[in-house]
Amino acid sequence: MALTILGAPRWVPYPGMRKAARGRGFLKQFVAGLTSGNEPGLRNNLLSLLIGANDPQTGGSMSETHVRESILAFVMAGHETTALALTWTFYLLSLHPEIEERVRGEIATITGGGLVQGEDIESLRYTQQVIQEAMRLYPPARLIVRQARRVLRLGTETIGPGTFVYVPVYAVHRHAEFWG
Repeated sequence: MALTILGAPRWVPYPGMRKAARGRGFLKQFVAGLTSGNEPGLRNNLLSLLIGANDPQTGGSMSETHVRESILAFVMAGHETTALALTWTFYLLSLHPEIEERVRGEIATITGGGLVQGEDIESLRYTQQVIQEAMRLYPPARLIVRQARRVLRLGTETIGPGTFVYVPVYAVHRHAEFWG
């Protein structure tokens, strides 16, 4: 990330580059095996939905490459962000046993001592607040990078097309003007 922010060319070696490339290769090969030969409609899951999806404007379907890249993005982003959110939530709960007990109590009350079901989620208001506060303090994505497609104004600044904009989520979530 630091080399990217500094604008270093992609050919500059960094620690772990070969290991990361092997990992990416394994994931791409694994997902390629999932996407090739899968008939739309056989299963009602994300993969079959992507394979069977059609663009409403063109009527075209996604290429196998596009499906594969979408699945990879979903798996990687969903896995890492969920793991980070849960890790920080449990860490913070370990520091505040009174809040942990309140969360446990709410879950026990809502579920009757059973497993949490999808329909229980809306009722777990305090638990949701705890998770959201943990994510505010330790956001799973600490930095968001976007590239402007056209000229735009951001406050008093003009941002040209192609300019990278860095949103420091961690800093915004702790900015004194917004959070006490």
